[in-house]
Amino acid sequence: MSELEAELSEYQQRQRVAEMLIEPLEAEGMVRQRGVKVEDHEKWLENLKSRLAYLEPVNLRAVRHSIARAAGGKRRNRWPAILSITNWAHDLQRPPDNDNRMVTSYMASAAGQMAWDRGPEYAVALRMHLRRVRMVPNAYTWQKINANAEEMARRAEYIEDATARAVETEAEKQWLAGFRDAIEIVKKLVFAKEETHEPA
Repeated sequence: MSELEAELSEYQQRQRVAEMLIEPLEAEGMVRQRGVKVEDHEKWLENLKSRLAYLEPVNLRAVRHSIARAAGGKRRNRWPAILSITNWAHDLQRPPDNDNRMVTSYMASAAGQMAWDRGPEYAVALRMHLRRVRMVPNAYTWQKINANAEEMARRAEYIEDATARAVETEAEKQWLAGFRDAIEIVKKLVFAKEETHEPA
């Protein structure tokens, strides 16, 4: 990513997705999926902007052409699944390994605090979900987050036991180190002091 790209604000990056990808496709005739309400489609587009905001212009154009080729419906003018679009984008340019504003603010919210209070592994699983899906969890995805957290806790306990008996593998040692690093990261996010801006 160039220095100029890095200087763009989140709003400017999202606006670029609208101008370089969404608006041209809509001008060419791309329409929402059948049976999807207008307001739900608008939310879908906002989610798409968030997912693709990191892309450089050349890759935005490439993804736009991929979407056009993969359009569904009888008239080949309906948006493909958002997961397909995200995968095409990742094939062209991996997203930056950092937490966007949505992730940091949600982790610092009451939901992030509750996840941490339940156990650090739940906060780790929550951050993993937010980074991957880029949407706040609903009741169903919370079940998946909780299941993932419980699986990580079981794995950590198993490796710690193996370590105590000096029978852990190198891969297990690396996984546990990464898990502990992730706990430290989410701890900082959950307990981050958000800046307050008093009105002038």
